[in-house]
Formats: sequence, structure tokens, C-alpha cells
Amino acid sequence: MRKNKKNEDFEKTIKDLDTEMKARTIGTDKHIKIYTVKEVAKILNVDIKDILKLIFDKKVCCVWAGKSIRLREKDISDIISHLKKVEEEVPAPVIYSLDQVSKILQISSRDVNRLIKQGYLKAFKLRPDKNRSPWRIRKEDLEYYISKRLRDKEKVIKG
Repeated sequence: MRKNKKNEDFEKTIKDLDTEMKARTIGTDKHIKIYTVKEVAKILNVDIKDILKLIFDKKVCCVWAGKSIRLREKDISDIISHLKKVEEEVPAPVIYSLDQVSKILQISSRDVNRLIKQGYLKAFKLRPDKNRSPWRIRKEDLEYYISKRLRDKEKVIKG
């Protein structure tokens, strides 16, 4: 009877250890895919510097293996979501040429050039080109000029 009791205790201890070991190893049977920064840049079709900037700005988690940086699949999805967020936040600036502004305002290119030189319309110069004007006008500056002109017209009509 004593041997039977020892056997039962031994079996119970083994069973408890087995249960505890299974609990500790849940999920470790999955292989985690790890990528280098170069591989991630190639997968996402972006520059390596962009990935490194996200890592050094602490926007994305990574694993350091000595001097090497490794990224998990989850980290790649974080990079994708961050890049999408950046694209949505920063709209591309709209810049018009002198000819486009002249068509919008329905005046000659010479008149637009005069408005720029007299300071009524803000513009900046690109490098000179023989075939076209170097002047470029931001959309915001054109909208400001138009709204200012409309306000001035309303004052004249009311006044």
C-alpha cells in the first residue's frame, strides 16, 4: 500500500509538471519570421533610410541582434500602417505655373507677371528655362489673391 501511495504521488507530481510545462510553452510551436531592414525595404518597396528613420524615431519596434536590426512580421504591419497614415496626413502641394494662373484668372501672362512683380500675387522662381516662365504660384496664394480681390470688389459695390 505504501508503494502504491508513492506511485500515486509520483504520478501526480509528473502530471503537475507536465501541465505547468504545457502552460509555459503555449504558442512557442509557431515559428516567428524575422526580417532584416534591407528585406523589409525590398518588401515594402521603400528606401532603407525610411525604415531606419521610423526605427530611430521609435515609431516602430524592432529587435537588436548585436549591431544588426531585425523586424518581426508584426513590426512590418506597423510600418505599413504608419506609412499609410503619413500619406493621408500630408497632401501634395498644388503649384501652378504662370500660364495656368493666367488661364484661371482669365488674364494674359503679362498681366500675371505684373501682379507678381507689384507684390499683389505671391510667387517664387524656379531655375530659368528658355521655353517657359520660371514663376510658380502656390494654390493657397492664388486663393488668397482671389478672395482679397472679391472682398475689394464687395467694398466698392457697397461703398
